Amino acid sequence: MIDSCARSTDGKTFTLSINGEQHTCSNDKEGKRQAILDGLNAIETVTVGQDVYLPSNESLQVVAAPRLLLNFYRPIGQVFAGQPIDLPIEILNIGRSRFNSTTITFSGDNLDVQAQSHYVGPIDSGSSATVDATGMTLTPGEARLIVRIEYVDDFNQIKTYEDALSFPVDENLFPEPEQPLGPDGGLPPVEPEPSPRPFLLRLLRGLLGLGSAR
Repeated sequence: MIDSCARSTDGKTFTLSINGEQHTCSNDKEGKRQAILDGLNAIETVTVGQDVYLPSNESLQVVAAPRLLLNFYRPIGQVFAGQPIDLPIEILNIGRSRFNSTTITFSGDNLDVQAQSHYVGPIDSGSSATVDATGMTLTPGEARLIVRIEYVDDFNQIKTYEDALSFPVDENLFPEPEQPLGPDGGLPPVEPEPSPRPFLLRLLRGLLGLGSAR
């Protein structure tokens, strides 16, 4: 939000106050470009009739923020804690211009994501791109898949777009059985199988009349 805008006495610079922070730029094309790169494209939304000074009579070029819609392009189904899941992500460009994306990376809250980085490429207006990832939820509750997309803006600057997808995680009713541990914390000792020799010896002695076969 623009709180105030003022031009210096000599007209060589102008100062914008954005959310209480002062930004001073030279009153020329390079200054306007620097103002945009500093995030001052809020000038685009100045209300008609508002007493705000613009640097010059020339048009001020503004970089429009990307407008994307993220979702799963097919249902992920019921998710259980501790079980691997597929993450079929769709990125839909609902803006008016091409979204020059480069790389998409994933992270998660209560979610361990595999294959965290993918190349996407440009997405035209009204078009979409899909990326498949896999992950594993950790505990019951809610999991968030955090999506960060690097893209190139109109001034060839690398920017990052971030959004998240949330989904519920149910308790796993059939967890993997835990293997019992031995007294020292390691694996329990393996009991040797009984040898068949005593039984065969008793049987042989019984046949020879030397004793009981039991």
